[in-house]
Amino acid sequence: MAESKGRKVALVGIDGFSPVAIERYLEAGEMPALAAIRARGAAVSLVSTLPATTPVAWASVSTGCHPARSGIQNFLMPRRGRVFDDRVPGVYARALRAEPIWRTACLNSKRAFVVKFPVSYPCDELALRVDGAAGWGGISCLHECSAASVSTWPERFETSAPDWRGRPPLEVENPRYAFLELPNIWGKAPVVVALAMAKRRADAVLAVAAEPDWDAAIQVLSVGEMSAPVLLSAEGRRGREQHAVRFKPLGLSLEPPELRLFNTPVHALAGHSSPEATWRRHLAAAGPIEEQTDPSLLFAGHIDLATHVERCQLNLDWLCRMSRSILEGERWDLFMVQLHFVDWAHHILQASIDPRHPLHDSSRAAEAESQLRKFYHMADELVAVVAEAAGPDANLIVMGDHGQDLHHTTIRLNEWLADEGLLRWADEGRTIDRERTLAIAIGNGLYINCPDGTAQSATLIELLVRRLLALRDPRTGERPVLVAGPADHFAFVGANGDSMGDVVFCLASGYQARNDRGPLFKITVPGREFTSGHDHFWPLDPRLYTRLYAAGPSVACAGPIAGPNSLIDVAPTVAALLGIPPSPDVQGHPIAALLAGDAQTNWGPVMGAAA
Repeated sequence: MAESKGRKVALVGIDGFSPVAIERYLEAGEMPALAAIRARGAAVSLVSTLPATTPVAWASVSTGCHPARSGIQNFLMPRRGRVFDDRVPGVYARALRAEPIWRTACLNSKRAFVVKFPVSYPCDELALRVDGAAGWGGISCLHECSAASVSTWPERFETSAPDWRGRPPLEVENPRYAFLELPNIWGKAPVVVALAMAKRRADAVLAVAAEPDWDAAIQVLSVGEMSAPVLLSAEGRRGREQHAVRFKPLGLSLEPPELRLFNTPVHALAGHSSPEATWRRHLAAAGPIEEQTDPSLLFAGHIDLATHVERCQLNLDWLCRMSRSILEGERWDLFMVQLHFVDWAHHILQASIDPRHPLHDSSRAAEAESQLRKFYHMADELVAVVAEAAGPDANLIVMGDHGQDLHHTTIRLNEWLADEGLLRWADEGRTIDRERTLAIAIGNGLYINCPDGTAQSATLIELLVRRLLALRDPRTGERPVLVAGPADHFAFVGANGDSMGDVVFCLASGYQARNDRGPLFKITVPGREFTSGHDHFWPLDPRLYTRLYAAGPSVACAGPIAGPNSLIDVAPTVAALLGIPPSPDVQGHPIAALLAGDAQTNWGPVMGAAA
């Protein structure tokens, strides 16, 4: 079948960018690739989902459906009729109830390539997909066998070489040896790496080596130097197979022998994409996956910000290499790729930028702004690579999934429910007593557990809504709950699904909810926990809006388009650009003002008229 000019779509997802920040950096010339797209195309404001979380929002982008219809309603989703803490992941394609745009494309004889896009994994219908269920939200990849970590050795190193099937060829003085055993997240044998500390010239160095060929795998590192990928054999979820990992010595001394060593996740080379033969070809070009840029090690004080940025750069470089390999080496119609580290950047830096935080340090504001700008500039590098590799005949879309707002105070509503006598603790406060508990808070919802039936539930829902809205922060006197009501009141944004609460609530600016034990109200600590948020805010707040920028042969040079539109309008718009009908599941409408030329005569206006 002949390819039609302007019928290809390349979409870059940038998780969690702030519309305020991105417009500021565009105007300052910090994002030239995205600025070029905006200058020759259209810009659209988009309303996010409720809740405005990564899997929920991107599922609505890809399916054109609200959460109640897409089936993706949170990171972890409770199930009606099951115990409170029996939740299932909302991050995998198997939880999708609606047809995503990549499936719609394949059903219409289009070739779809999806790289690290949320809720796309696993899926065998694509021309190629790469695991899209890890690297954000604390989710581990199914193909990892050991997580990123920092190991410390105050204990003794051996002065004689262990059995490495031959001593490593180190031209160093008096090496000292040890084995590193990284815990296996699947409960299997630990990942074993051999280490040798020594002096080379005047500096202490570290050698790392791994099975199956110790000598061939050896790398010698100085303090602060990130290794190339170390290939090793390890027991993963699917059995023993080849994996890759990187190491970085954070601290190293010989007298006495001490070592702090960072490792990236130990990630399998195969099995997380389909078809395997296509993946192997692109693996040779892009190298092993680099992911898991979450800041948990940074917050714990195990790594510094520079090392965190280095991890994000590794992830970016891999995404760029993989995108270029696919776009330049394959016949493609739809390409989708997503990066997550901009979202993390806001979570890390927001308190140092926003003076509303009670612990805001104005002396650090300029440095924090500079760091945030760096992350946006890095995201623009991926936009530039995709735009160049996709070519002039492709339609380009760059978009986010939600905005950001300050998170200055955490509220633990289960503590409040316990104070109200509606939740009972067991096991000395470590668990919830399900038999005596009437309500529990999970995410954006309060879930009712009334054995006496519907009448009691309705009364309790009314009571909870009234008391939630009356709740006050003792520090400020503010109401932390902005809106609350029975779930069916939120049907207009699709937040009335079977995994949402009986009561749905959104919090006021500055507040975010947590479900663990602790103080009812607690100010967040900059540099040690999230100080921006989006999960529990009202999606109609402009701070939670996101942006879509588009340009190409089938995109109108329309500039800013009046709106806002919704995330559910993206999938039918992409279908119109591809020249195919939208999925029958779609609830959104094509953004007509964005479409130009023959795209206007496609399925979009027909669907819009029918709706």
